Amino acid sequence: AQLGLQRLLLLNDFTALALAVPHLSDDELHQVGTGIVVGSATKAVLGPGTGLGVSGVLFNRGRWLALSGEGGHCSLAPADERESAILARAWREFGHVSAERLLSGSGLPLLHRLVAEVDGRRYEPCTTAEIVARAVAGAEVQSRAVIETFCAMLGTLAGNLALTLGARGGVYIGGGIIPRLGELFERS
Repeated sequence: AQLGLQRLLLLNDFTALALAVPHLSDDELHQVGTGIVVGSATKAVLGPGTGLGVSGVLFNRGRWLALSGEGGHCSLAPADERESAILARAWREFGHVSAERLLSGSGLPLLHRLVAEVDGRRYEPCTTAEIVARAVAGAEVQSRAVIETFCAMLGTLAGNLALTLGARGGVYIGGGIIPRLGELFERS
């Protein structure tokens, strides 16, 4: 009332990001991989930051509509035996292993420990910032393995999201972690 608003709409951060995606210019986007984007087709949006945001947008009757949900809390599925072993260790500790549990800033230290256990390496507790910095610098095999695993799992999740939504308009990755990975992400 003090602001004189007739209507106030509160949005989840990834719902807001999804609504922004169709309005970004080419110079505000960085394509990774190949593929042709179908302009007004459904677009998938996800990104690891503090949590794991998941959304999408679809074009209907002349406007973009956001899909609002909590996709970061969906069950994480392994893509190979190594990922299955990592998830098996996580399942021993948690009744439900969501994608966000491992594919987020808060989940990266757990993934770091699980990868060390599965790969038979010495584990030293690290923060998310330390893991990312060490991997980017190429200073440590363990951190590099964690980020490679992180990117592989995120790629599987992104592919599943694209299939689920029929996202011929592209998969857009936001969040605070991916930009810090630079070339590591692009080569993953």
